[in-house]
Amino acid sequence: MIIDTHMHYGKIPYLYTYSDYIENQLRTMDELEILYGFCGHTYNVCSSSFELAEEDTADAYKRSDGRIMAFHFFDPRVTERSLAFMEKHIDDPAYIGIKIHPSQCYTDASDERFRACWEYAREHKLPIMSHTWDLSQTNFKQKYAHPTAFVKYLEEYPDVPFIMGHSGGRFNGIRHAVEIGKRYPQVYFDLAGDLQIAQLVEYLVNNIGDRRIFYASDFNMMDPRTTIGSVLGADIPTSSKERIFWDNASEFFGLKER
Repeated sequence: MIIDTHMHYGKIPYLYTYSDYIENQLRTMDELEILYGFCGHTYNVCSSSFELAEEDTADAYKRSDGRIMAFHFFDPRVTERSLAFMEKHIDDPAYIGIKIHPSQCYTDASDERFRACWEYAREHKLPIMSHTWDLSQTNFKQKYAHPTAFVKYLEEYPDVPFIMGHSGGRFNGIRHAVEIGKRYPQVYFDLAGDLQIAQLVEYLVNNIGDRRIFYASDFNMMDPRTTIGSVLGADIPTSSKERIFWDNASEFFGLKER
């Protein structure tokens, strides 16, 4: 069985998406033995459309019998609105953490406007998952989510578990993310996105161990089979593959087989 800790739900106007209907998403999950999937709704990530994402999240959770869950979304440009929606669903089992996306929000991860999110996560014992990426010559806003930008809050909030979505994104970003992970034990890594980088899984396991890495795909923007293949083909022990596919996320989020 697999837990996919970084998926999406809903259409993105400017990107191709696979299986954007819940039935198709569940069919793919069943085919690949993905028991649970955690989604950042694209309506939130792309436009902070909280009401639309809220409705779809409830529908996906219900129709998947609790298999598709969601991250709250915190947009630092609309702090009070973000906090209000998180508070509204604080006891809702459909939500399992908080997602931030500094690049999409054009706000550096070290910006003071993110402090309210870290405070809320600490108060309610919620993990934060963020998009992280390397500097890009073709996409300037990626600089807002460079792994080093998170150090400020990692220093101040050592009790808040933090997931580096995409593990830093590209080459130097991944190296920076790993060095940060060595310094801060509350930092975890996911494999989501177009990270078809030779020996990435081996590099992460060899540098931070196999207990802080989550399988993740970026579905429905990416086909989950690509990341499954990168884990299955990695030159690491079978026990490490089992941890990445299931054990780590199961223990971290308190999920069981059923």
